[in-house]
This record gives sequence, C-alpha cells and structure tokens, in this order.
Amino acid sequence: MDTSSPTRFIQGSLGEEDLRPLEPEVRQIWIQESLSQSDYERIAGICAGHDDLHLFIQNQDEDLSILTAFPGLRSFEVASLRLRSLNGLESVADSLESLSISDSLKTVRMEPLAQLQ
Repeated sequence: MDTSSPTRFIQGSLGEEDLRPLEPEVRQIWIQESLSQSDYERIAGICAGHDDLHLFIQNQDEDLSILTAFPGLRSFEVASLRLRSLNGLESVADSLESLSISDSLKTVRMEPLAQLQ
C-alpha cells in the first residue's frame, strides 16, 4: 500500500461517513476488515468513475470473491492470513494492471494468474 497517497480508510461496519462521495484527491481505498458482499458493493458504488483507484483489502477472507463487486478494477492489493484461493480474480482479469498478495500463511494456487491480461 502506498501510504503517501490520499486514502479513504474503512474500518469495521460501514457508516455514512464511509459512503460519502470520494474526494477528488483520493487515490486508494483501504478496507481493514471483512465485510458482507452487499457492503463491498456499496463501496464499489462510491468508486464508480474513479478508474485510477487502488483497492487495498486487509481481511480474513479465504478467497477473492469480493472482486465481483469491483468490475473494471485496475489496481488491487490483498493481505489476508486466511487466503486459500484466488477465486474471484477472474472478475477483474480484463482490467487489472497491478496485483499484490501478501501476508498469506496458506498455500495459494497460482493458476488463476494465467487469466490476467
């Protein structure tokens, strides 16, 4: 994660403050806990039209299925001690330009990376 870029931090359950429109200078979204799929979709709603955003997720999810909420995502980073699968990566395979995976203690099969452009 680029700590020098203006960032919207989302910690815990979503509040009105988290879902306000993004300021023009925000370049990344940092989600610090696992959320429901509907919460990820609500966050994706405020990201629409901001093609240059970097999404950083630090959670306990076992796969990347949350990416279905972020079609067109270009830059993604995940830090999950429980990550077991890259399933979900296919939903952004055509648009993703930057991917970083860290902090996984599990063995993760890398075959889904072949789907990336």
